[in-house]
Amino acid sequence: MVAVLLGLLVVAGLISGSPVGASPASESSPPGTVASVDVTRADGTLTASWDAPSGATNYHVTYSNDGKQSWQLAAFDHDSTSITIDATNSATYIVAVRAKNAAGGSGWRNSDPAGPYTPPTPPATQPPATPSSVDVTRGDGSLTASWDAPSGATGYHVTYSSNGGGSWDLAAYDHGSTSITITATNSATYIVGVRALNAAGGSGWRNSPSSGPYTPPPVPPATPASVTVTRSDGTLTASWDAPAGATSYHVTYTSDGKQSWSLAAFDHTETSITITATNSDTYIVGVRAKNSAGGSGWRNSAPAGPYDPPTLTATDETTDGATLTLSNYNGAWYYQTEGQAGGQTQGAGVQSLQQVTCHGPVNGGETTVNGLDPDTEYTVTAYVECGGAAIASSELVTAQNASLAHSNVGLSTATITRSGFSG
Repeated sequence: MVAVLLGLLVVAGLISGSPVGASPASESSPPGTVASVDVTRADGTLTASWDAPSGATNYHVTYSNDGKQSWQLAAFDHDSTSITIDATNSATYIVAVRAKNAAGGSGWRNSDPAGPYTPPTPPATQPPATPSSVDVTRGDGSLTASWDAPSGATGYHVTYSSNGGGSWDLAAYDHGSTSITITATNSATYIVGVRALNAAGGSGWRNSPSSGPYTPPPVPPATPASVTVTRSDGTLTASWDAPAGATSYHVTYTSDGKQSWSLAAFDHTETSITITATNSDTYIVGVRAKNSAGGSGWRNSAPAGPYDPPTLTATDETTDGATLTLSNYNGAWYYQTEGQAGGQTQGAGVQSLQQVTCHGPVNGGETTVNGLDPDTEYTVTAYVECGGAAIASSELVTAQNASLAHSNVGLSTATITRSGFSG
């Protein structure tokens, strides 16, 4: 009887294709590793889920909340492809899963780090408190208001007034932060009003103190647009435009092609300056504008010079006059003659024999003087205008045989500078 039973078992094994006592074909080897593990956070929990590799019958599940320094067992023979684990909201979790069957376990698959978790705020049941204060900081063309955040506030209603609270303009209705920047007129005074909002309503209003007007801090002036130099005998005069905001000027000059610079003035308050100069040298003048905030960039003049002073000469004498020539001078000019009797120079007790009225204007460098007396010394002087600054003057000369001797004298530096004319 036993032999019959054994025979039947052998036959059954042959029919089934598996030896007696062998595992089914699906559990002849461990399952593959889980492809991925996904974690979803919730308030006080996390839920991990994963795919089911072929041949897996259950799962070994662990988790770490300290960056994989240590692991806690969630389940050893878990029979589904998801699990919910108690979790601390503030912690970050990694969940590890491996598939198992009777033949053994797969490799481990870790989730990405998950967390921390912030629970949603429950709907408000009452409006928030009023902000305790509103502070305003002014800027150039703007103001920034800031305030505290009352508990339960989700937004803010912000208004402002520039007429002492007589009327109000909307800055924002449901503003999401505790500060706001508003376009403002510097000359105006502002008040900012804020109230806190949530789903249950709005708080009372809180107004800032009055703020303003606002005076922007000074900024350095712009660089002068140009510097112009006018030469004269022994001096030069530099002039320039006045940039907005400039209160003074730093002026330097060079006569050696910018190899070295000399100080003319450091806090010069006018837009022109006269500097002693050597006629034979060429000068460059540098100017920068200044105020309490600092100095502009430098602006240099074009090279100016050398300078050849005007010269007045008398030639081609006639019986009562001569030809006057004013050299190295551009512009209209006038002349005047003054004579002394008996060949004497003018001095104490000697009266002028003849004071000729100022003549001109002379448009060009040459004119004729007439009406001179013989045997009389004359001085001929050229002027910018009648009664104005002298351009050039002759030495005393005597008209002999009814003629005027040559005269030839250069222009002084002071005369040119004061008159504004240049040769």
